Amino acid sequence: MKRIYKYQLETIDEQFIEVPLLLGNMFEKQVLKVDTQHGIPCIWIMVDDEQQKIRRKILIRGTGHECSGGIDPDTYLGSYQLYDGAFVGHVFGF
Repeated sequence: MKRIYKYQLETIDEQFIEVPLLLGNMFEKQVLKVDTQHGIPCIWIMVDDEQQKIRRKILIRGTGHECSGGIDPDTYLGSYQLYDGAFVGHVFGF
C-alpha cells in the first residue's frame, strides 16, 4: 500500500536509510520533501510498504563544502536550514 513515511536525518556527511520502493519508480522520484520539523532534518518519501526495503545512501553537504563521493545534480533530493539559516544542508541520495 502506498504511504508517505518520514525519515529523520542526521547532519553528517553519510548515512543510510532503508526505504521500500514503489514499483517502477526511482528512489529520487519517491522523495516528496526535505525540510526540518521541530529543528530536526527530515525527508518525506512515498513508499509501497508491501515491497522489500532497499538500503539507500544519503549524503549531506553544507553550502561551500566539497562535493565529492559521486555527488552531482542528478542525485539532489532537497535542502534544509538549521540555526536560523546559518547552516544549509543539501541532501543527495543514491
